[in-house]
Amino acid sequence: MTGGDDGSGGPVAGQLRGTFPEKPAVGWRLDGDTVFDRAEFVRPDPTSNQYQTPGFIDLDDTLVTSAILPQTDRGATLVAVDAESGQIRWTSDDVGFKPVCATATIDGLLPCVGKEAVFGTDSGPTPKVSFVRMSDGNIDHQIAVSKYVRTVEVHDSAVYTMAFDHDQMVRIITRGTVVDLEADWRREYPSTSTESAGCPASGDTLLDGVNGDVVYTGNDGGVVVASTSEGDPLVAREVADLNVFGAQGFTGRRCGPQDPDAVTTSIMNIKGQVLHTVDGNAHVANPWLVEPSAELPYIVGRTAYNFRTGEEMWTASGTDLNLRTIVGDTVLGGLDGGQLAAFDLKTGEELWTSRHRVYDVELSDGQRIMVASDGDLVAIDLATGEDLWTLSRIDDAGRVANAGSGFAHAVSESITFYPPTGGPSVAPGRIGASSSSEADESGGLITKCGRTPEMRPVEYRAENGSLLVKMEVKARCPGGDIVSTDRLRVTIRDNSGLICTGVFDFSQDPLVVGGEGSEPTTLQLEFGPGMFSRHPNTLGEHSGQPTGSGEIITQSKASGAELVDCEDEGTSNGPQSAESATGQAEVRSRPDQPGGPVSGCGSDEDALAALRTQVDADRPFVQSQLVDRWVAQLSSKRPGLVAPDVDGRMVTWSPCEILQQHLRMRGQYPEVRLVWSDEWRTFDLAGWWVTVAGVTFSDADSANGWCDARAIPVDECYAKVISNTNNSGSTTKYRR
Repeated sequence: MTGGDDGSGGPVAGQLRGTFPEKPAVGWRLDGDTVFDRAEFVRPDPTSNQYQTPGFIDLDDTLVTSAILPQTDRGATLVAVDAESGQIRWTSDDVGFKPVCATATIDGLLPCVGKEAVFGTDSGPTPKVSFVRMSDGNIDHQIAVSKYVRTVEVHDSAVYTMAFDHDQMVRIITRGTVVDLEADWRREYPSTSTESAGCPASGDTLLDGVNGDVVYTGNDGGVVVASTSEGDPLVAREVADLNVFGAQGFTGRRCGPQDPDAVTTSIMNIKGQVLHTVDGNAHVANPWLVEPSAELPYIVGRTAYNFRTGEEMWTASGTDLNLRTIVGDTVLGGLDGGQLAAFDLKTGEELWTSRHRVYDVELSDGQRIMVASDGDLVAIDLATGEDLWTLSRIDDAGRVANAGSGFAHAVSESITFYPPTGGPSVAPGRIGASSSSEADESGGLITKCGRTPEMRPVEYRAENGSLLVKMEVKARCPGGDIVSTDRLRVTIRDNSGLICTGVFDFSQDPLVVGGEGSEPTTLQLEFGPGMFSRHPNTLGEHSGQPTGSGEIITQSKASGAELVDCEDEGTSNGPQSAESATGQAEVRSRPDQPGGPVSGCGSDEDALAALRTQVDADRPFVQSQLVDRWVAQLSSKRPGLVAPDVDGRMVTWSPCEILQQHLRMRGQYPEVRLVWSDEWRTFDLAGWWVTVAGVTFSDADSANGWCDARAIPVDECYAKVISNTNNSGSTTKYRR
């Protein structure tokens, strides 16, 4: 069982800190060669060192791993990696051969135990616990320890060490401080055959750790369990398959000395007193991701029992079923090697069965679980069992682990990080993520969904130099959603390319979206200058439609064929629940980076596509209303040109700059149109995008008067004739 930091409804320990409603992309990759030539990564723990298993320790914003040169006496290099950027923060060669580090820090220090490499003899230098400064990787101080010490751990401001004395056959645990490892206590626990759990196991997987009020040491064949306060043993003999249920107690199994299949599982309170026992070979479901205050049943095989009384609560349907993992209000399991299934923790009701045949869950953000299936990492909706996304062809998909705000995949040669695609995670479980629709329909609480909402454009409108998009918003969870992130990126595309992209802040005025059966929430998003690349006369009902009349189009209904991508890039600190939805009230948001760099163009290809689309939309009007008449030309630009803008700012004109200038002019002078010089004989040069006023004049001087009246610089605006019946001669008159 793992506990959260404060029980406030946020993620619990062991849970991904960010959410993954959509398939993630690679954030960064760190190669071993970056540390030194032919380096391989190994997780700094006893079992991983034994088998040279890749991995790292997740310390919130830092990942710690060791880099080794296999089959040499070169000591390991401890490597600290920035979890968000993948940059190496520091390296240390002073911790020793096969370092083992704690999974938490204390006073800014990371304790690691290690010793110098010695081959061919058991004798050698005394191992030491090195206290590594997280700020720079330097060793603050070292403490010599017994040669039998194999693990160091930090929990609740105390430092623990675990050891196994092979000569005396005793396990040893100490608890102390950063200056005295035995300051609180040192205890020895016999580990002879009479004290063992007696269950078949390799004994190669070492199990040392601290969980709540319990500290343990041993291996997969059995562990000693003791209290963290005084080190008193909580079991008379070692137990296998230890599961800790917080303040409720813990469970462990023992096997008969003559018959290893004669298995008894004991349920004990936190003082080690046996409450009841269950006979049989079935395992207890692991309380993996549950809130610290949760009162849980213990589940053996497919039957749930009240932890305190032992009273049977429910038995799930299906024979030979083994329920193995608890996530919030859901317990997962299935037949050994069979399809994964989910059951309600309270009632035992079967919720869904997945097509994936997996034994265990690798990761979870609380509303989704990630499993390794046929070489892929697959995300499954905890509420519905639906496959949400797949990362294909991941080498040993089981080697993924929490890393910073996301997760990372480790192999010997590299570590690859995947950042979250949604906002911060909340308390694990179906309720609050994909809860039943009755909550909203009956007027009950609406809770955060954990998935970005679904948005559908209804209407576009150009106003004051911005593009206003009216949206219908629906929650992706049946129970509704609360959108309170401070950075929600919304990107809209259609068949012609990018329409707009911007970041919106809902932290001050969260958007509450109803669940199934509710009316969609109406939201109006304002994409400011630089955040959009299309005008309404190219969008929706006007897309591809000839408009040869003189009508100035500033509004268009959506086509319904647009694609909207919502990505939560920020932090959600708003309410976890609300009484009612925002409903039909319109909500207006602005991008949170006014005056920032142009971002609404996308790539050069996107910008060129938008320019071509605008020319296509304007062409019918130009042909029917402007040809062979004098007009005012406001701009003529081609990519690569270095020339001033109308405000005097010198610009190297890219497709994006050309597009954004035209859209600015269109907002300032709604009658302007865009033409492509290649299509008209009165332009001598090819490849120029030309903005003209959409009004005609009887002579050149009148056209230039239009420019004068608007105080446009003389070099930027002058009279021009657009024609395919005349050559360029006498079709231009500059202002003086």
